[in-house]
Amino acid sequence: MPQAMDDTIWASEEYVNLDQGYCSGDVGPQETAFTWAEVGQLFRVAQQEHGRCVSSVYIDTPLGVQRIGWCFQKRRHYEDTGEPYMAETWVTLHTAPPVTRTFPKYAEL
Repeated sequence: MPQAMDDTIWASEEYVNLDQGYCSGDVGPQETAFTWAEVGQLFRVAQQEHGRCVSSVYIDTPLGVQRIGWCFQKRRHYEDTGEPYMAETWVTLHTAPPVTRTFPKYAEL
């Protein structure tokens, strides 16, 4: 783990309705109460909230494949009808908040 052990973990979540096959929402990277030394505790909290872990989340990088989070599944119920559905939550970990760059779009006179 290349992160410094006292740095705060940032996490994002993507929600998928597996029964209907669509993404039902996401939460961009937010600061957690956990440090990289406590990543196991973060996993356990996520597991309690989102259900059993069914996979890790990976990305391809120039240096190879990198594991960046976990995929959880849990039976949830629609708020309006109470009907059950299978929900999947992808939790990805980040070392810092996202960087936003601004590029001016000049008009030609």
